Amino acid sequence: MQEADAYFQPSPTLVVLTTPRQEPYIKTFLWSYLALNKEEPMPVLHILNRGDTDIPMEARNSPYVDVIDLDPIIIQDYDSWRKQLYIDHVKGLNECLKYENISSTSWCIIFENDAMLTDHFLTKFHKYVSKAPPDTAMVKLFVSDHWSGYEVGDIPY
Repeated sequence: MQEADAYFQPSPTLVVLTTPRQEPYIKTFLWSYLALNKEEPMPVLHILNRGDTDIPMEARNSPYVDVIDLDPIIIQDYDSWRKQLYIDHVKGLNECLKYENISSTSWCIIFENDAMLTDHFLTKFHKYVSKAPPDTAMVKLFVSDHWSGYEVGDIPY
């Protein structure tokens, strides 16, 4: 029953952090979100944009995407990049808190712009977190080349 209840939970608030990269990964992320996920109602994807010029105009005009333009990141070295990314994670959490009061969102998912979502990511996410203990405050979704993150044998509960 707990698993079924997860499907009726409010959709998570989704935030994407952009950071300067050599390739336009944001296009791949947007494609993987918009083309491979058909959850209804589709949650809005909030993009905290740090000067990424590769966000397509179609995405900016989509009802499923909210682009929040921030000051571009000026990268001087690895430490300054890492520090700015930490700050942006906090901004992402603040963005989630802003919408938590409006929509009763129970989860906040923060992505970096080089992520690529699996098909039906949101459905899989709800199924995964429904198995977490009730007092779970955070889960880390980690996808590498050897673990999909959703293998039943790999789930610790």
